[in-house]
Amino acid sequence: MLIHFDLKQLNEILKDFYEVTSLTVSLWDAENNQLAYYPKNIPRFCELIKSTPEGAAACLQSDIEVCKLSYQKKAPVFHYCHAGLVDVATPILYNDILLGYMMFGQVLDKNANLTSFDYIEKCSKSYRLDKEELQDAYSKLIFFNKSTVHSAMHILRICTYYLWISQMISPEKNFLICNLENYLNENLQQNITVENICDKFKISKNKLYRLSKDFFGKPFYQYLTEKRINNAKNMLESTDDPIYLICTKIGIPDYNYFSKVFKNNVGVTPREYRKSVSKNNPPN
Repeated sequence: MLIHFDLKQLNEILKDFYEVTSLTVSLWDAENNQLAYYPKNIPRFCELIKSTPEGAAACLQSDIEVCKLSYQKKAPVFHYCHAGLVDVATPILYNDILLGYMMFGQVLDKNANLTSFDYIEKCSKSYRLDKEELQDAYSKLIFFNKSTVHSAMHILRICTYYLWISQMISPEKNFLICNLENYLNENLQQNITVENICDKFKISKNKLYRLSKDFFGKPFYQYLTEKRINNAKNMLESTDDPIYLICTKIGIPDYNYFSKVFKNNVGVTPREYRKSVSKNNPPN
């Protein structure tokens, strides 16, 4: 997906976060490329670890793992890196589409046994670093309580919402995608197929599948089904239309099949969903 990053404003956000928390913070794209970091100089300890090819590779792999886990959980994740330091990552999401990540850390957990120098040295032994130099760098690392780190996690998560609301990070939609979305919205009740979409817009199936994955974050038929189910939910909530009419309006005219698809996506049948909505929102 093409994503616009306003790096000038983003660097200001990273600077503000650091000034408030004293935690180093970075911004990554969805492919795990670091785009920005504050402050500019990394801790001497991390610099020493990354001075060896093995250490640099282990640092990158550790960052990728915590970012991947945060995306799976759709939430900030607390993590001890391969060298025993605390790192936290949180995904930047737009309609469940991954735009990137924010990370902070490179500090020691005041309450963890994992942060003694003996343990840190053991973790770093394979990098064959000078012990005295490593210990001196270790002594300059900052210790944090886990509760402080968790508070910073909440602040970071709020930051990620602000980033795309303010459009500092935003997916760049192209003209074709806008036309496709308009077409789906206007023709949802029709029998929409990959073949007629490709014929309508003069594109190949492969291109449609790629566009759907890049811009909608999911396969085309999954996106179409979810759009239909969301429309059905809105009609079940806001109208008294019979369910057999609603399923026709959203392009799934077979009542039994519609009920099955609805339950697979929502967890209850259309009738049960309407009943639960009516119960939670009684008439005045």
